[in-house]
Amino acid sequence: MRINDFFHVREVLDSYSLLISIRHRESEEELQNPTAFSFWKVLSDLPVNRMFMRDPHRTHFHRGIPDIANDLYELRDYILEYIESRRVERLVLVGTSAGGYTALVLGKLIEILRPQLPLRVHAYDPQTSLRYEAMREKSPHKWGFIKEPSPTPELMSVVPLFRDNPSKGDQKYTIVIGTDWEDHEYASELRTLSEMPEYGGRWRPRLIFRRTRKKESTHGTEIVRQTQDGRLRKIVFREFGMRR
Repeated sequence: MRINDFFHVREVLDSYSLLISIRHRESEEELQNPTAFSFWKVLSDLPVNRMFMRDPHRTHFHRGIPDIANDLYELRDYILEYIESRRVERLVLVGTSAGGYTALVLGKLIEILRPQLPLRVHAYDPQTSLRYEAMREKSPHKWGFIKEPSPTPELMSVVPLFRDNPSKGDQKYTIVIGTDWEDHEYASELRTLSEMPEYGGRWRPRLIFRRTRKKESTHGTEIVRQTQDGRLRKIVFREFGMRR
C-alpha cells in the first residue's frame, strides 16, 4: 500500500507485528528518488507488517509527511490507528541519524499512550536535541536547517521526553554510536538517564548505549556496516522472535 513517495506500507496477512523504518535527513538530490526507503531490500523477506517513512521537509519529521500527518503528534496518531486496525502486538522502530531521533520520539510518544505494547527502538547515531543552541554548538554546519518555528517545540529535545516519562513495561531503547565526537555529545545527553531505576539501571536496562568497536566509525557508517554484513537483519528478526 503506497501512499506517496514518502510513505509506504507493506502488509502481511495474519501478522500482528509492525516494523517502522525511518530514513535519515536526505539531500535534495536523494529526495528525487521515489524508491529511497531505508532497509527496503535488506528486510524484504521479513514476514511482518512494514511501514517506511521519509521526510520531504527535511526537518526531522517535525512537519510530518504529506497526506499523512502535519507534525509528530499526528504521525504518532496515524501509527496508533494502524496498530489498532491491525491489532498489532509488537512494535519495532529502526532509524539512523534524523531517523534515529524520530524513532526515539515516536517510540516514546506511542509508549506513553500504549504502555502495555511491547516496543523496541534501535536508533543509530541519533541527534537528541534540535534546539538552536545545541545544534549551533554541536553541528555548526547544519544548525539552521529548521528555518521556521517547529509546530512541536516541546519535542525539539529527546531528553525531557524520556526523563519525564520513564518506561514501566516491556520497552527497550538501544542507541548505537560510532567514534564521531558529535554523536557522542548527543548521546551523553541521554546516557545519564540510563542509570535511573525506571530505566532498569545496570541490571535490567531499558535504555541501552552501544559503541562500535571499530577504530574509525564516522556518522552513519555503523548502520551501513550492519546492513552489509547482515547484523541488522539478525537484530530485527530477533526482535520479532525469528531467526535468519
